[in-house]
Amino acid sequence: MRPPRKRSILMTITTLALAAGFAVVMALPGSATAPTGGQTSTILARGTIAGRGTDVVTSLNVFPGKTTTAVSSSGWHSHPGNTFVIVQAGAITLYKGSNPCHGRTYTAGQAFVEVPTEIYDGVNFGTDAAMVYVTYKDVPIGGSPRIDQPAPATCPDPTV
Repeated sequence: MRPPRKRSILMTITTLALAAGFAVVMALPGSATAPTGGQTSTILARGTIAGRGTDVVTSLNVFPGKTTTAVSSSGWHSHPGNTFVIVQAGAITLYKGSNPCHGRTYTAGQAFVEVPTEIYDGVNFGTDAAMVYVTYKDVPIGGSPRIDQPAPATCPDPTV
């Protein structure tokens, strides 16, 4: 067992490396759709299971959509593993790439799963911020829990 100081240093280095990797992935150019309207994400916990990758738990605050000229949108994205989302406050309308013109709204107390074989866009059409808790499964070590994706050819922008 390592002394506590070495574990603390290792955890800090790992966190910084993951944050840097996430920043690089988010900054890559391409036809992917970026989030709009504003949101903040805070990592609450991270754990690694041997041979599987990392599980990451975050809180995500999606700013109100109706206070700006555009609604708040996550942008089209996918995840490397199953992603479990619980809506704590407000409401999120979730669009799937397989049926991008029809969203389903989830409100406080409801939950949903995003699977890695599908792309999604989460939108806050409300006047209040939406708070969700997200558990990302099977994130590659050093990888991002979010993978930006291009908009579907049909109904590419559900927010208009």
